[in-house]
Amino acid sequence: MDYWRIVIKNLEPLSISDDSTSQSGQTDCCRYIPGITLRGYVISKLSHDQELFNKYKSELFSDICFLNGYPVGFADGVEYELMPSLKGFYEHKKGDCNIKSVVVDGEFEEGMKRAALGTFCRVSGNTVHYCNIETRSSMKIKIGTGKDQKVFRSKFIPPGYTFVSYIGAKKDTPTELKQAVKDCFGNETLITLGNGRSQGLGKCRVTVSECESPTWIDTAFSEDITDGSLYMILLSNTVMRDEYGEYCGINVEELKGLLGVERLGIDYCATSVVTVHGYNSTWGTKLPTVPMYEQGSVFKLSFTGTLTRERIKNIYDIGIGERKTEGFGRVVFRDDAFEKLSHKAEMSLKLASNENMQQTDEDKRVLEVIAVNYYKHLIREAEQKKIVEDSKGIGITHNQAGTVLSILEKNKYNPDVSKVLEKYFGHAEEKEDHQKKQKDRNSIKGFSSKITDILNDDITEYLGVKNEIMGISVSDLISTEEREQMKVSYKVSYVIDLIRYSMKEEA
Repeated sequence: MDYWRIVIKNLEPLSISDDSTSQSGQTDCCRYIPGITLRGYVISKLSHDQELFNKYKSELFSDICFLNGYPVGFADGVEYELMPSLKGFYEHKKGDCNIKSVVVDGEFEEGMKRAALGTFCRVSGNTVHYCNIETRSSMKIKIGTGKDQKVFRSKFIPPGYTFVSYIGAKKDTPTELKQAVKDCFGNETLITLGNGRSQGLGKCRVTVSECESPTWIDTAFSEDITDGSLYMILLSNTVMRDEYGEYCGINVEELKGLLGVERLGIDYCATSVVTVHGYNSTWGTKLPTVPMYEQGSVFKLSFTGTLTRERIKNIYDIGIGERKTEGFGRVVFRDDAFEKLSHKAEMSLKLASNENMQQTDEDKRVLEVIAVNYYKHLIREAEQKKIVEDSKGIGITHNQAGTVLSILEKNKYNPDVSKVLEKYFGHAEEKEDHQKKQKDRNSIKGFSSKITDILNDDITEYLGVKNEIMGISVSDLISTEEREQMKVSYKVSYVIDLIRYSMKEEA
């Protein structure tokens, strides 16, 4: 087959509904880009040219395969294309990094639990490197009247992730159709995928390039194998049919024919089942639901006969089971190296940098408003944490506190508020010395020193608040004049809260 490598970066939140895990009142989203989503995008795009679409409709639906797009991981300065996390691994409850697959011999030690391997992984040597894709959610109201108005939650993937998918075409596919499919993505093209497109969701930047084969196509076999065993890993949800046309999970007889061996059996497996839904937008109706083995399921196969690398390569190209052109039925085989997997390690996902995120002027304005409010929130939050520490050792009479609070309230926005207070403190200290008061706790000197230090300091530095929010410098968000005014008001507000808190503690 001829392949194109599709790199997709979501510039906006991405929500592709996952009906298999959604519940009433909550719509879940896929953590990857399904092949059927890319297929729908291409069909919709090509259908605008009715002449071309009608000419190659049959080949488009049968000769072009759209594979799932999985995230790109990042470790030790190198990017890696990931696959769904492997099932069947267990780890000790004490929480070390040692793991064991139950698929190898069907057994696991007592005191072990299912290993936490995230949602995507890569295998290197004896280690499974894993990671998770973050999701967020928003509350929405279903439009209707009266009791039909319902609140529901919708999940989405935040912007910045990088996914890699592949599109394959049979060698004899018409060149004009291949070029038309490729042109749907172009190079550095902006496309929109998933749900909520009218609400500012789904914008992605796509880069397309020709490649010999998908990166994950690695037979792991240096030569043909006779009478042995191997492991089959599902890279996408998979289902096959039996001789009666009924869905059966894995049809061993059909798989045996694809592998070209004399006998084939499944020794052990670690699987889960999902119900795959679909929707035909042309006819406006839901497609029949299909139960499938979930991606990441692992099967240990034993066989007699000779298994050739050419047979495996052919299965990689065409897949197994049903709906292969939509990205289902993709598998990869591993030899006994799978049995050596004994450790796990967490890895990072490759996120797009801020300069790669194209934003509209409206997007930037919204982000700046959010960043400014978040900056103010961080200052308030830091104040609440610092106020307990600063209140220790403050001693002042209620009359003195009332006078200071009155001065602060009156000069809340006065940049010279510290000078006004220093004048008051100077007069109060002279009066205290004249009366020869010896009060360690309620001496105005200790109190005035702490208050003037706070008012003369930069409040953000004093509280430890950084001058960069959400990747944007505060100087780019707030003007110099406004920043100085904010610092004065925040300092005064903090001192007022500090005095009131201290008086409350003494009461």
